[in-house]
Amino acid sequence: MIDEDRLEELKDRWWKGQEEGRNLAASDLCGPNDTAELIEALGRYIFDRLEFSEAWDRPGGQETPPPYIPTTIGRYREPKRLNSGTFGTVYLAFDDILNRHVAIMVPNPEYIANSAEFLREAQLLAQLRHPNIVPVYDCGEERWGASGTDSQNVCYIVTAHIAGGSLSEKLRTGKPTHYEVARLIADVCDALGAVHALNICHRDIKPANIMVDDSWKPVLIDFGLAVTQEALKDRTGYSFSPAYTSPEQAVGKLEEIDHRSDIFSIGVTFYELLTGQQAFTGTSISEVLRNVAQCHLAVPIDDRAIPSDLKRACVKALSRQPEDRYQSAVHMADDLRGYLRRVDKIESGEVHLLLQRLFETPLCQ
Repeated sequence: MIDEDRLEELKDRWWKGQEEGRNLAASDLCGPNDTAELIEALGRYIFDRLEFSEAWDRPGGQETPPPYIPTTIGRYREPKRLNSGTFGTVYLAFDDILNRHVAIMVPNPEYIANSAEFLREAQLLAQLRHPNIVPVYDCGEERWGASGTDSQNVCYIVTAHIAGGSLSEKLRTGKPTHYEVARLIADVCDALGAVHALNICHRDIKPANIMVDDSWKPVLIDFGLAVTQEALKDRTGYSFSPAYTSPEQAVGKLEEIDHRSDIFSIGVTFYELLTGQQAFTGTSISEVLRNVAQCHLAVPIDDRAIPSDLKRACVKALSRQPEDRYQSAVHMADDLRGYLRRVDKIESGEVHLLLQRLFETPLCQ
């Protein structure tokens, strides 16, 4: 019999270790009084989230060193780290041949199950030509670090460098109108529709991976975790951003993850734009994941100021069961553009009525 409360406590401790850059194994977290069944259950939990079996027995408590900064990445020189996260690091580098700056996404090696598969997926993404998707220029694989056991193979994707800030950054300084929210999410849905048409899931839709300009026009970036549907079926683990993941990802149902998981993540971002709050919160990552799994929203979408059309679209995208969500990102975009057309029509009619009244009113009595 597994002590579920104890298991949740240990899961929380493992997540906190991840946030602090410490790779802890089940044996590092469990004590002498913990049962073999509990240790095994925790080991499986960690295994599923790290995607490699060494998580069960490797030494823990080791701090992750700062991201390695090479002198070149492929043909691109002077790389400078832009940001790093759990899944990888993004560098700004210069392309001497085409005389331009580029962004280079280098996923952490543990999240790349198969380098040949990763490069094939990058080649698929390079076929995309969409105004709301960052263009992919190049991809490659090379060995980093000193020779010997400290070196490792890394894969990378080279994309356009998008100037400006992410949606998460822009939300700290301003809030879009409902019209701008609908247009932004519709554009992101169009972009996802193009990605899904290649049978690829993005797997990491969130405000930090959507760049926006001053008019709230979005560009979807960071395809470091993107993967084909066929590849998903072959994987024994997965990775995600807990607050923006889908219920099927939160509970580890790998076989249920598909393009509709991305639609749920769009719904989470949509909710944040409409309410100004994160959809799923908690005092620990395990609690966040439980709230996601149960679709327990931090605050119901009941603000009367939010247009009912947008509420309905958001709630549908956030359906717990994939079959109850929009079945394609294109359908969600169509619904949102219907709302935009209705607003345009109303505003056009109001302007026409105002002008009509203005010119019908005598200037002198």
